[in-house]
This record gives sequence, structure tokens and C-alpha cells, in this order.
Amino acid sequence: MAIDSFKFLLKKIFVIVNQQIKELLISLIKREGRIIYGQINLSINPQDPLTKYRDFFERSGEYEKHKVEMAEEMFARGMFSGIGDLCFIAAKHAVQAALAMRGEGYSSKVVVLLPLIEKYFGGDLKKDFQDLFALYVKAEYGLEWLSEEEAKKAIHLAKGLLEVLYRKPSFPPTKWNKNKPS
Repeated sequence: MAIDSFKFLLKKIFVIVNQQIKELLISLIKREGRIIYGQINLSINPQDPLTKYRDFFERSGEYEKHKVEMAEEMFARGMFSGIGDLCFIAAKHAVQAALAMRGEGYSSKVVVLLPLIEKYFGGDLKKDFQDLFALYVKAEYGLEWLSEEEAKKAIHLAKGLLEVLYRKPSFPPTKWNKNKPS
């Protein structure tokens, strides 16, 4: 019995360590400016971004939408403390994925993302992202919990951002695609 418990504990430790190593590798890869999703290394693919990042874009959309669904479940249970974080990170990752589809560089810095959001998606989306970021900063660094109204607003903003950012891309002409503006 004790051996089975020990084996179970070892498996749990292995899973946790493996996840931490994977997260560390993903962080290192992000610093190098490459996007890797799962086992697929897309950094050396010479195709245009629409083709190169299609699979990443679709999977990312599913994953980030799931984060917002988790925030909605937390809200329904009256737990507001992690909602700002979930919603902002989901929106930030959605911005990064949508920019990758446009052949733009990769950055986690809000100060870098804001002008790109305005350039590609307009001022309204930029304002929504800024509002969501303000809620995130309040909850994460202001050591405050979001009120019920603020949590509801964070979910609303994140859902709106993801809805726009994860639409099927159809872009004006760039050096990679020949789409004609409609």
C-alpha cells in the first residue's frame, strides 16, 4: 500500500516538474521571438503568416475562449478574484495571435501592443484592451479584488475582444498575401 502511494506521489511530482519545464521552455522560446504551439515549431516555415500560423491561430482561439468561459463560471459562483487575470491574459494572447497572422512581431509588452492594436484593429478595440488592462492592474498589482460590476465588465470586454480578434482573417494586401480590400 505504501509503495502504491509512493508511486502515485512520484507520478504527481513528475507531472508538475514536466509542466514547469514546458512552461520554462515556452517562456524561453517567446523571448527568442518564435511561436511554438505544442510540438509544432513554426519559426522556420518560410510560408506566409496566414498559412504558417493557421493551426496555431485556431487552437489559440479555442484555448483563450476557454479561459473566458472559466471566468464566467467563477463569476457565476461569486468568485471575482481571478477574473481580471484570466480575461486580460486571454485577450493579450488573442492580440498576439492575431498580430502573428498579420506578420507582425511578437511582444508581451502592452506598450508595444497598443499601437499595433490601433493600427490593425482600430481605436475602439485599443480602448477596450486598455480598459481591460486597467482592471487587470487593479486586481493584480493594486492588491484589490474586482467588484461584481468590474468582474462583469472584464468578462464583457474579453469576450468582445476575442470575438473580433478570432474572426477568420481577411487582410488588406501585404508582402505575403494578395487579398484585395473589399
